Amino acid sequence: MALFHMLVNFLPNPSKQLIVAHLDHCLRKDSYLESELLQKLTTAFKIKLIEKSWPVALHPQTGIEAKAREFRYAFLAHTGKKYQVDYLLTAHHGDDLIENILLKFIRSGDVAEMNSLQIVGNLDSMRLLRPLIKYSKDQLLEYDKRNGLDYIEDETNFEDDTLRNRLRHYVVPLLKKETNHLVENAYRFSESAALLSDCQNSFFESLILPIDFGKALRGKKSDLINLNENQLAAFLII
Repeated sequence: MALFHMLVNFLPNPSKQLIVAHLDHCLRKDSYLESELLQKLTTAFKIKLIEKSWPVALHPQTGIEAKAREFRYAFLAHTGKKYQVDYLLTAHHGDDLIENILLKFIRSGDVAEMNSLQIVGNLDSMRLLRPLIKYSKDQLLEYDKRNGLDYIEDETNFEDDTLRNRLRHYVVPLLKKETNHLVENAYRFSESAALLSDCQNSFFESLILPIDFGKALRGKKSDLINLNENQLAAFLII
């Protein structure tokens, strides 16, 4: 609710500038409470609310988190196109970023995947913004309480059935005990990873692919000699 509250107080004419899109993943019995709260708030501020449900029949037996994300972003992309939206804002926060980095590190170690939660990105023709990514969940909960905002706590967050939740419950708290700057460090790492990926992409675009050497790359010797430190790091990581 923090992001909604900020927007209705920041935008000069939120009823004409703002659309709220909500997807009910139908993963818990009380998910309807979120819809009821959003209907109450959007009605009070005369803001358009677009809602959709993810049918239980479409839930996969495995990989439900990835499929839920895929369905959610497809819904957001469709809504954005239908209503000619320029900017899509999501309420991802710093703890989401920490969890995402740890998840990608465990599952692949791919630097390009570890920077997937950028503060600015794109989704189809929309500019995708995550304005709360530098703030921790605790900071946003404190904002909600300070402003008397109602919010719904997802009870599935308290379960240990997914890797993300286990990281949230056991690993992240330990890391936070070691430093008070975990969110800032995660954001700095994500930005550095994005720069590294850009450096890799721009450099390897100049290399020549051989006719048939699988994933091998061929380039001029001078290309390697003249690399700066960042480019050399990108080359070695690949």
